Amino acid sequence: MQTEEGDATSIQAFDDPMLIVNMSVWADIESLKNYVYRSIHVDLIRERKAWFHKIQSAHQALWWVPVGHLPTAQEGKERLEILEKQGPGPDAFTFAKPWDQPQ
Repeated sequence: MQTEEGDATSIQAFDDPMLIVNMSVWADIESLKNYVYRSIHVDLIRERKAWFHKIQSAHQALWWVPVGHLPTAQEGKERLEILEKQGPGPDAFTFAKPWDQPQ
């Protein structure tokens, strides 16, 4: 997700201007896992303490979207809230507790 100018960090969905939104759409969980944990991206995860403060609430949510749909930052915020209030389920889940793709 980014603005038309290519700026992903200026998208504000939260009151705190220090919270940034990072969203992407993937074909399946396995492809996303491969990118996150088996590519150069893993170096960023290892060094995240240098870039980010620890967040105590849900900060990452996965959910299935229809083909061609591009979720908004507001949708992402809503999915985080669902995960925080209800835990993993069909509307929001995590890598640790994934939900099957709807048929």
